[in-house]
Amino acid sequence: MSIEQRANIKFCFKLGKTFTETHQLMKQVYGDDCLSRGILHAWFTRFKEGRESLEDDPHVGQPKSVITPDTRPVERIRSTGPDSQCGVLSWCYAAFAVKNSSCSARISRASSEEGYVF
Repeated sequence: MSIEQRANIKFCFKLGKTFTETHQLMKQVYGDDCLSRGILHAWFTRFKEGRESLEDDPHVGQPKSVITPDTRPVERIRSTGPDSQCGVLSWCYAAFAVKNSSCSARISRASSEEGYVF
């Protein structure tokens, strides 16, 4: 998401623009690249409630992992085990930079070679 658009939302709020006016201005400036109405409203509300930062809040959940060139998908599947399909799929999407359907096929092929069944 664009920090620039967040800054402009904050700017409009500080100028005293309403959400509707801000949304119209943002659509005029960014066109099809404008944030969705819902996301724009969420940021407008945050600034209205006193938020100053334009940065994302910290995310809760599984931390990002580092994938090195020597990391093999099969080794990752072996270490996570067959009960961790969701984690393996997430890793696969990042490792192969491919669409979800391709990952499912790659995981099935790699896991069957190693004797895992999802």
